[in-house]
Amino acid sequence: MPLAAPPFSPPAPPIYQAGTLTYTKEALYRLFFWLLVGDLVFTLVGQLELRMFPVFLKQEGASDKAIAIMASSIPAVMRFFFNPIVNYQSDRKRSPRGRRIPYILWAAPGVALFLALIPFTSEISSSLLRIHWLSLWLAKVPLAPAILIFGLLAMLYQAFQLVVSPTYFCLLRDVVPTSHLGRFMSLFRMVGAFATFGFNYWLFGLAGHHAGYVFAGIGAANFLGFFAMCLFVREQAYPSTEEKPRLGENPARWPVARACFNFAAESFSPPLYWWIYVTRLLIYAAIPVASFLIFFAQREIGISLDVTGKILAWPSFCWIVLAYPIGLMIDRRGPIPVLAVSLAILSASCLGSFFFITGETSFFICTLITGTAVWVVSLAQVLLSQQLFHPARMGQLSSANILLQSAVIALVTSPATGWFLDLMRGTTFHLTLPLIGPLSIGPYRFIYLILAMLFSFSLLGTLRVRHYWQKQGGPGNYAPPALKPD
Repeated sequence: MPLAAPPFSPPAPPIYQAGTLTYTKEALYRLFFWLLVGDLVFTLVGQLELRMFPVFLKQEGASDKAIAIMASSIPAVMRFFFNPIVNYQSDRKRSPRGRRIPYILWAAPGVALFLALIPFTSEISSSLLRIHWLSLWLAKVPLAPAILIFGLLAMLYQAFQLVVSPTYFCLLRDVVPTSHLGRFMSLFRMVGAFATFGFNYWLFGLAGHHAGYVFAGIGAANFLGFFAMCLFVREQAYPSTEEKPRLGENPARWPVARACFNFAAESFSPPLYWWIYVTRLLIYAAIPVASFLIFFAQREIGISLDVTGKILAWPSFCWIVLAYPIGLMIDRRGPIPVLAVSLAILSASCLGSFFFITGETSFFICTLITGTAVWVVSLAQVLLSQQLFHPARMGQLSSANILLQSAVIALVTSPATGWFLDLMRGTTFHLTLPLIGPLSIGPYRFIYLILAMLFSFSLLGTLRVRHYWQKQGGPGNYAPPALKPD
């Protein structure tokens, strides 16, 4: 008598893990969706800050140096002080809602409120000037009242945004499985590119005429998007972080000093981390410098704000097509080779832009090349830290990186760029180049040379990261530097 065939049982669905979290494929899709909702609104807020803050200050008569200080240096100083505290505490926080989500829920309403108030700077300053004693005090301040009020509102906005931003990026590393991190980050940057395209193509010009509606709408979307994300995303169970006192030490004494010692010892001892910091620092230092290219388009080529926004939007569209294949490549080959190649292309394209841009068409072509390369660099440098930083100290190491970024941006690159542009104001050089013809070189064109220099030095840093990454095990065997004992 033949044996009965065993009953057919379908194969178990694949399970993906991130720490103590487990996901089916459907659950992973849901996780990606809600995290990407957060990315969508986060990118819109970032574009609003990057594109419109300098425009507002210029409309109020601020100099380029004042714009660099208020739009770049002051936020960098705030990051210098805020990020270490927020990230150190969030790494060690334990609550029923996790270690990152409570910070986002607390700070997102403040971001929305002060972002919505910024377009009404002139109205607020006019109302304050009607108060006699306050108008006398404001008259003694060497800044126009509208610029002063803008700075105050922007600082309050930054105070809350500097809580949301680092905890959100650390949350990604905590909840996304490592096996899918590259693909997720490519989707992450695709959504960011879509939001950037939409803002630059449709909202940038609109924000110049209806700023109140645009700022309030994006602020409200930011709050609702992050609230929904925090509602539907669950964090893992983290191991206890109770710090053991050293031999002979009273655990109640010097808690701040002990926290600073742990922070410095873990963050600044390994040379691998130092070179990651340098590589990423130079990339982020280029962001506020590049914001002056809006004035290059307007004042030296004669392109309107609306057309400039549409041109700046197209690299985002190209990136939407390239993002997922680049993410797959990073999952297979790692972020270091992709970052090195894209930085080399970006350095060369910025240098070429200095010489080749003569009008709207050449500005569009050069912006398409440099802008698309910037998206690749942006994805690869984020994954560099996500994959090489120790996962238990992701927030702390990110804040150490930001400490150095903030110091350099606040004290060196931003004020130096603003000072240089003010010094060169009204100066124009004329060259005739083979195959190109006459070239007018005003102060804002030099931004391309500054960017080429920053990206070239970042490429050298990437090569040093590769050297120390190989010493830590390299492909397939990498282990992050060990944590110092508490």
